Amino acid sequence: MSEDNGAVIYVKLLSEAVRKVGRPFPTAVELRGHIEKAGFVDVQQFSFKQPWGPWPRDKKLKQAGGLFLLQAETGKTPSLHGCGTDELTGDWCRIRGLRSCAADARSRHRSQKGC
Repeated sequence: MSEDNGAVIYVKLLSEAVRKVGRPFPTAVELRGHIEKAGFVDVQQFSFKQPWGPWPRDKKLKQAGGLFLLQAETGKTPSLHGCGTDELTGDWCRIRGLRSCAADARSRHRSQKGC
């Protein structure tokens, strides 16, 4: 995806916001370390495909993509507002830009060619 893609911008802004409030997204390496530190042994890590919409032919991937699209449709603007208003920006002018970023990300999620 290109750097001007709304989905890319959205993830960068949200990551910055949660980092500023002291709740950064944990990486797979960090999560594994926490699990091993808790005493679990023989910890295994797996990667899974996550489609951005319901267009895969595989039934399970189609369902997962549909659920991801639903989350993208309903969760983007509220999550940015929750983190972004005070911690990321502190001003409402930037929030209007975040709304358009979220709208662009949603439209790209709906399009097979957009992401």
